[in-house]
Amino acid sequence: MDPKLAVAASALASVLAICPVQAGTLYANINGWQVERFDPTNDSRGACLATAGFNNGENIGLMQRVDKQWILVLGPFKTLRENTDYSVDMQITSPHSDYRYVLTFSLNDHLLTAPVSTDLVNELAADPGVTIWLRYAVPGTLAHGSIRLDNSAEVIRTVVHCRQAVQTAEPAPKPQEPAPKPQESSKSSSGTGFFVDSKLILTNNHVIDACGDIFVRYPGHRLASAHVASRDETNDLALLETEMNSLGVAKFAAVARVGQQVATYGFPLSGVLSSTGNFSIGNIASLAGIKDDTRALQTSVPIQPGNSGGPLMNMSGSVIGIMEAELRATAMIAATDAVPQGVNFAIQSPIVLNFLNVKGVKPILTNDTELLDPADVAEIAKRFTVQVLCGDAAADADPDLGKSKSTGYSR
Repeated sequence: MDPKLAVAASALASVLAICPVQAGTLYANINGWQVERFDPTNDSRGACLATAGFNNGENIGLMQRVDKQWILVLGPFKTLRENTDYSVDMQITSPHSDYRYVLTFSLNDHLLTAPVSTDLVNELAADPGVTIWLRYAVPGTLAHGSIRLDNSAEVIRTVVHCRQAVQTAEPAPKPQEPAPKPQESSKSSSGTGFFVDSKLILTNNHVIDACGDIFVRYPGHRLASAHVASRDETNDLALLETEMNSLGVAKFAAVARVGQQVATYGFPLSGVLSSTGNFSIGNIASLAGIKDDTRALQTSVPIQPGNSGGPLMNMSGSVIGIMEAELRATAMIAATDAVPQGVNFAIQSPIVLNFLNVKGVKPILTNDTELLDPADVAEIAKRFTVQVLCGDAAADADPDLGKSKSTGYSR
């Protein structure tokens, strides 16, 4: 193992209390990345760490603990001041994407460490040819750095496999230790919804499940409060009521066809991507979901966390489904070693229409077949589609709600 990387790995083990006695053991070498395994001992948590060197001589590490939390590590930096938080501007670029994250790192034992979301790791795993650029917001101390992660999926897959091997060796919790009390806190969530009536918004139940206060807004407008009017947990649907004035109401079409071009508009990766909303196009790949679930359809429309609850439209601007989920890269890597490409799911319109009718909502039905320009479909979607937020995500969107604005992003 590279001596510099060995120093970083050793320091990291100390910083995170992973394995205070036993050193990490080499698990794999992948395209310049070394994956080390730290077995749990006593009360330590165990983890697997992939490390590589930036072009500026520093090191980067990506760790997954046995509790599945991902940690990003930079360093070691001998000249930085301990017990200080540092802001790092991280940009992920590839031939297919360009994402920017502003992360807050803590410095301990000369290493900058920050927890990162599974969503960010999914971006790395699903996109080959990734280059990570770091711009350190520490004047006069740290230089820019970049590293090319050509085999991103393989590196992350190896870390996941390594973590699973560590987890099987983790000792069971002591029986005399009381179970931790559940935290009573409101979920932080950001998703999408759309008007199906002048005051009623349809979204996914998982977007607002366990939320306290719920807010909705059009881009560029202030937040308006909303509350749950009804929900269907089985089919992951929820109806929100708000006093905010709608700019339009969705029209529904009941028919979808395999191969049909479709589009969605929503608010993915709140705080990272455009706050004005994102429009994307794909095709219907199947009229069934996972394990032939006929309530769902499969589409290649690109989505990210935050698209949940948004409309899936045909090219006449009519809604034929509601976006629900993406097939997560990390889950598929752990289960099959395969990296999914453009596998996303929506709830089919007959399920949605039945839910609305049962709840006393009269959806607008249409048989329009005129194919519109994608830009015109986007304009139609903007009239009836809104962002749905709660918890810290709402506070980030509107600081006047009384909470400080964070530097990261929330789902």
